[in-house]
Amino acid sequence: MHDAIAQMREEQNRDRRLATVMDAESELTAARAALNQCTWREPLRRVMARRAVAEAEAARAKVVVPPEQLGSIASKLIQLRLMNLRRVGGRYGSHRHPLHPEVDPYFDQLVDDVAAEVAASADQPGALPSSALGPRPLDRRRASELPELQELLTAPAVRAALTRQRDRARAVAADREMFTQKRSDGLLTAQHAASGLRAEFAPIDTFGARGVGRFGSIMAKHYRIRSIDPSGAGEHSDYFEGLGIGEMVYLHGAAQYCDVRWSGGMLSSAARGLRRRLHVADPYIWDGPCDLCAEHFQDGPEWFQP
Repeated sequence: MHDAIAQMREEQNRDRRLATVMDAESELTAARAALNQCTWREPLRRVMARRAVAEAEAARAKVVVPPEQLGSIASKLIQLRLMNLRRVGGRYGSHRHPLHPEVDPYFDQLVDDVAAEVAASADQPGALPSSALGPRPLDRRRASELPELQELLTAPAVRAALTRQRDRARAVAADREMFTQKRSDGLLTAQHAASGLRAEFAPIDTFGARGVGRFGSIMAKHYRIRSIDPSGAGEHSDYFEGLGIGEMVYLHGAAQYCDVRWSGGMLSSAARGLRRRLHVADPYIWDGPCDLCAEHFQDGPEWFQP
């Protein structure tokens, strides 16, 4: 809890520092514009304008954004634009995460699209990532107001940032550490440690499926499930959806109930592919979208009766 509060305060201080820098940058731009408007017929005005420019340059020199902070802001901007593109299912020959190996053949196109999104958003107010709580001095700011930041948002910089994000995303997806917590009523939470993606497993037939054996249901809306990470660390778990982590969580949780068969219930479009893969691997344990099974059981509700 204390770590979360400290992080929130640091983000708010970062926002204020960045807003101060952008204020100084705006004043310098205005002073230079005023100087350019002066003519040779206005010597006194030109002297005053030069003095104003010198003062604005001195003020701007006193406030700087640390390079690592600028890099973090640029990375977040690129990540936000990447998340926007994620909503276009199948755009890159796959419904997976844009940084999943299936999308590698389209990586050049992905870089171009993200770079175009970043460039388009640079002049939009509110494009800068700011802290979710507390004062938000960046709401009306534009990324284009800060030249140092613009240098980190060029097409080559976007490619380098996406390459780094791809390496990190795949490292997270390859991490197999899991947290497990089981309540007295039998409800079990399984959570992927590195990403924070989690699901709840209930060994009860909540969807009314009929057949042989004991049934259960899975709720995988991680944002509605309390994290069980003992460190209290927080990640934006939705960023890691579509990397294959969900399948790992499902298999880990189901392994804690070897005698339970898992009904499909209401499936989101993102979950259909996962449930289909699980069903193909073990159709008795996992219900899922399957044309063959739908045709076989069209005259009865039984699920895989032996």
